[in-house]
Amino acid sequence: MTLTYAEGRQDFELAGMSPVDDPKNPERFFALCPVCTHELAGAARDDGSFAFSCAKGCAPERISHALHFRREALGTLDTAPTADRRPR
Repeated sequence: MTLTYAEGRQDFELAGMSPVDDPKNPERFFALCPVCTHELAGAARDDGSFAFSCAKGCAPERISHALHFRREALGTLDTAPTADRRPR
């Protein structure tokens, strides 16, 4: 599943991770990593997709799973952006 920057940022919001925009780059934000609670940066790639990286090096798969479970706990899984992309 590939997300756009806006969808990726919204995923963090829906997981309660409170992303903070980078004042120097409008297509980048910072948040706490849902796995280790260290700094995480999310940014748009040149191809329009979304990427994030944790300062402690948490694997993207672990971060995605942690976001999923946080959203599940908050009851926001059926809210866009990823509701229509979940495996059935």
